[in-house]
Amino acid sequence: MAVFELPECCHPRSPCCIKYGRSNGKQTYYCRRMGRRFVWGGRWNRYSEEMRRRALELHRGGTSIRKISRETGIPFSTVRRWIKDYENSRGYSTSSR
Repeated sequence: MAVFELPECCHPRSPCCIKYGRSNGKQTYYCRRMGRRFVWGGRWNRYSEEMRRRALELHRGGTSIRKISRETGIPFSTVRRWIKDYENSRGYSTSSR
């Protein structure tokens, strides 16, 4: 898992960032430039493209989302979102409903 570093523009006194509530007792901010919420001094976790491709390949091969989640250690909701995003980008559904 890779860590996404905040760009230099993202700090509490930056004109592109505004206060955006609290999370676990810590002030959160919203960067208008990036369209992302962050905690100053916090980190964003991001999975590599290789992990995403592997999860999509497993799904196309018929593996269930739950099993992919268990085998890779990636949360179920993340895998489901990746599959949904992939299907929307292709304009069709690969899931059996």
